[in-house]
Amino acid sequence: MGESMERENGESRKRRRLRMVIPAYPAFNIYSRIARVTTALGPISVATAVHEMEGWDVEVIDENNYQGSAPRNGLGLPDHETLQKLRPADVVGFYGGLTSTIPRLYELARFYRERKVTTVAGGQHFIAENIAEALHNGIDSVVMGEGEETIRRVPGSRYSLLDRACRRSTCRARSPGRRSSTAPPGPDWQG
Repeated sequence: MGESMERENGESRKRRRLRMVIPAYPAFNIYSRIARVTTALGPISVATAVHEMEGWDVEVIDENNYQGSAPRNGLGLPDHETLQKLRPADVVGFYGGLTSTIPRLYELARFYRERKVTTVAGGQHFIAENIAEALHNGIDSVVMGEGEETIRRVPGSRYSLLDRACRRSTCRARSPGRRSSTAPPGPDWQG
């Protein structure tokens, strides 16, 4: 899916791509005006952390200020089908900062899961009972806490969240210092 990357010993391996998606607001709200010209800091921080990781490319798509000549669907939103054909993502991260965007987030998560793309979500929406709902709506992993910390390394593991996510585990992660309401499965997820 990604371009090849050369190692020091001359071997090449594939670069992987994370696509961060900030879902569109369902209707006009108090954030609509500012959302056309700005974006949320959390997804940008996570994207920056991933950009600094070896072997990963990253792109951020904010559906609320999607501009230029990028592909769009009939509703004027990003055309994720075309995006996935042009620049296939290995992992798609979703920003769940506003509960009003969650129906769109789940719609996109199911779209990517149907195409066998690993999905990760985080943000203020995902607490307690909402985690099980996410895992049943196309999300493979839910990050609790600071995503830019968790994405680099799963607590108690030698793997980054992206490496772990690419192994197709359906579980949830938490950042260092954050307590989880139930223990996530697997020894690599113990914190």
